[in-house]
Amino acid sequence: MSLLEKEYVSSHGYEGASIFFLGGFPLTEDIKQGLALSGHLEKTLDKFLRQQGTSIKECYRSLFIKERLSFSGTTNWKLKRALEELGEANIIKYEQILYDEIREVNPVVVVPLDDLALGAVFPHIKSIKLPKGRKHWTYCYRGSILPLREDWQLKLPNKIKVIPTISPQMLFQDNLANFYVPLDYNKIAREMHTREFPETEGLCWVAAGAADFAKFLNRQYAKRPVRVTHDIETHHGFLICVSFCFDGYESCCVPIMDMPKHELAAIFGMLDRVHSDPNIEKNNQNIKYDWSIEERYGFRLEKVTSDTMLKGSLLYPELLKGLDFYTSIFTNIPYYKDEGKEFDPKIHDKNRLYLYCAKDSLAAHQISIEQDKELEAEGLTDLYNNEIAPLILIYKNIDKVGLLVDDSQKQKLLSKYEFTYKTNLAYLRDLVGNPDLNPSSNPQVGKLVYEDLKYPKRIKTNPETGKETYKTDKDTLDEFLITLGDNSKAGKDGYKILSRIIMCRKIRKIIEFVDSPLTPDGRLIGSYNISGTETGRTSCSKSIDEVLVPENIGKKGNKTRKIGRSLQTITKHGFAVDEDVFDEINDTEIANDLRNMFVAPKDYFFVEGDGAGAEARVVFVLADDYDALATMDQKPKIHAKTAGLVFGIDPKLITSDKDGLRHPKIGTLYYDLGKRIRHAGHYDMEEFRLAQMTHLYISICKEILDKFHNGNPKIRGVFHNEIIDVINNTRRLVTPFGRRRDFFAKLDKKLYKEAYAYLPQSIVGDQTKFTMRRIIEALPGYMSKYKFVVENHDSLTSYVHRDLKDQYIETFQEKYERTIDFNQCSLSRDFHLKIPVEIAISDSNWGDLKRVV
Repeated sequence: MSLLEKEYVSSHGYEGASIFFLGGFPLTEDIKQGLALSGHLEKTLDKFLRQQGTSIKECYRSLFIKERLSFSGTTNWKLKRALEELGEANIIKYEQILYDEIREVNPVVVVPLDDLALGAVFPHIKSIKLPKGRKHWTYCYRGSILPLREDWQLKLPNKIKVIPTISPQMLFQDNLANFYVPLDYNKIAREMHTREFPETEGLCWVAAGAADFAKFLNRQYAKRPVRVTHDIETHHGFLICVSFCFDGYESCCVPIMDMPKHELAAIFGMLDRVHSDPNIEKNNQNIKYDWSIEERYGFRLEKVTSDTMLKGSLLYPELLKGLDFYTSIFTNIPYYKDEGKEFDPKIHDKNRLYLYCAKDSLAAHQISIEQDKELEAEGLTDLYNNEIAPLILIYKNIDKVGLLVDDSQKQKLLSKYEFTYKTNLAYLRDLVGNPDLNPSSNPQVGKLVYEDLKYPKRIKTNPETGKETYKTDKDTLDEFLITLGDNSKAGKDGYKILSRIIMCRKIRKIIEFVDSPLTPDGRLIGSYNISGTETGRTSCSKSIDEVLVPENIGKKGNKTRKIGRSLQTITKHGFAVDEDVFDEINDTEIANDLRNMFVAPKDYFFVEGDGAGAEARVVFVLADDYDALATMDQKPKIHAKTAGLVFGIDPKLITSDKDGLRHPKIGTLYYDLGKRIRHAGHYDMEEFRLAQMTHLYISICKEILDKFHNGNPKIRGVFHNEIIDVINNTRRLVTPFGRRRDFFAKLDKKLYKEAYAYLPQSIVGDQTKFTMRRIIEALPGYMSKYKFVVENHDSLTSYVHRDLKDQYIETFQEKYERTIDFNQCSLSRDFHLKIPVEIAISDSNWGDLKRVV
């Protein structure tokens, strides 16, 4: 079939247009109308253009591939297969057609809308790897002002700029992107009036020696700078180079590893001069990491207060937090991250890496200037300076301290859980009649669950390769247990088998946690991300440090392992290892078991302060339910009353003691069930999730939640309804502390649930985090007599010297129990809430805490 006999889509638009929109391939609407970028695509493009004072009628529209493909979606592997069917010869034909079109129209700006279109006019992306976590190159390069491919530009009379943005087809699937894509159109509209490329990168260069660096510093210090941005590049924790930018224009990289050895002393002296200068604010993207590395080389960093990631997460908590994203929305610097991520010392000159490092400093400096303007405009400057910035040092120190591990207790736990695993594994293998079954093997479990036990098939597809595999994750297996129970084709045996698979995997995760690599002096450390979540709550992961894996030396694959774990792994309700979360009722006992492994150093106590019913109290204020709030401090306690309400039991009989009343079917304390049920009700959790957490039948969980909401009508009637109204009208929630979140996703039940949780979780998280600075300012001895070791949203655990224990407890209680003024909250309440703190201590291990307040 010839090109003309196929369903062909024509280009069209304004003759001599300054803007040339380019899609990759036709969609159904394009085929029907026979015109490129028609229907809803046209309407979406026009909407963004009109915001900039122009319209689609003034533009030219085209497609790279002008015939129907066998697939016209955004899944990479399917699109790749469709292009292979089209054939290389046809693709080359279409390249020539596109070049002829661009030459004829002579636009100022070409706007590629997807990876196929981008690759046609900027073929650089075909020679590099897509960054981890990104599905499309368009998301990397959107908003960048790029040159047209060189072989075409050389033959054209005028310069043409390429400014990619995200296609309407992708925006339909990614509602969040709709809120930052207008920034791309602002650039497109601005650049359409000139063929000159804007000043973007400033001056980035590499110092050849100490004299070069000295001249740079003298030149910059003569301008009396108030801020310096610096960046480092490392390899397995070793410092390779450092770059500095003082003015947002000139950035110099110091290649430490390549400096003449006789000049290193002078170089290090100058580096320390900059780092330790108390009059110049230090700025960086995720500065805590760089600070931790540089500190190991003896550098003393002073006035570390500016972090573009922290500022960005405060301004736009829903958006991406990478430097490349901030570069695209705050600067004119094109996407350049491939220059560092693709660096290969075997084929690239080292200067490529050094200049990449210099660009990072340049970009971060320009970003910080623009972010400061927005913080001021949004009234967030004081919140950042007074509350957020001080956390950088505090969390750097938490990362450094870690938890001391008792090796004898560690070995006991390993023995205990390895024996438990072997016992459960033997039982599972006997159930299925397979002595070689590995419950951690997804292929083996998939075959067992779907082919042998005949459960309804659940498939997942790799978006890059298209390979289909069985879903065997915990949530999928839980779904079968909860919805089918003993009623599957496999009957009671199926229920037993799935339950035992989950149990074996859980025990393997416990063993994995207990056997986590430690520091040489026997501590479990982690790395906190202060901007880890949209609520402002922190997250935590493994440490930045690595250890060699002896058994992998000389083999292919990883030679090192990250040290430690997330220090937030063990909560009051359970534990988590990587992506697996175990927060069922019986997991609380396991979590306490694991805490016994962590001990206090000699002469120190564990002191843990925990906001008593913190989130529940906030919910009651937001629900205008002050009668319920008052019951938090009355007997019987609120969780006993909740359990009494839904199970029809006198709440006076329900206690939190180990010997308290238990549910006859699942053997769980009614008090603990009441706690889970109230949490579920406050955040509009559905019966499936409650069934996962409690092991009660899903039908029973539905009845429980109905009874809860009937008995607590203000949760939905006031709290949830007012949240929905605010989100529908403004899409923004603001906490009493001034922290805000704009909800950009599609308005649906999922988004509303996130909104219900935002205020309570954010308020309590900040109340805990902001307490640390107040303690430090009020109580001498920070990092000598007391050290914060774990922050867990509503609790804070510290090592405190016995000589300071009583004074620390008194200070902690005073600073934590400061009142929260709800007048400035999105759900404004003329109320000052005081959250009481419960304080427990132990001079032995973390699991043996005894309450003292």
